[in-house]
Amino acid sequence: METNSADAIRMYAQKEYVEPARRKGEKRVLIIAGDVHRGMRLRNRVPNVCSVLGSRTFLEKNGLVIEEVSGPPSGMGTRVAYTTGSRKTRERPINPVQDSTSENCAAC
Repeated sequence: METNSADAIRMYAQKEYVEPARRKGEKRVLIIAGDVHRGMRLRNRVPNVCSVLGSRTFLEKNGLVIEEVSGPPSGMGTRVAYTTGSRKTRERPINPVQDSTSENCAAC
């Protein structure tokens, strides 16, 4: 994954999910990997999106802590719930299983 791709994913998630949640005063932010993937019009990059959403860089930059990760093995429906706060940020890998159906996941 190119560095600028990771940066673009971080910026998109921050602009579209984190900042709006903060403006509303929400303490919890939910990001679905497939929504980011579709919103950015990416192709076959769900593992990259998941990697960025669980990265220390993304968490620290946005002051987030991963609360919960759930979803189907394809990765498209992977849901990452974060809490905002001052607890120590821990990187947590989010590794969807790559398969030929991940682009067309019916469950997502």
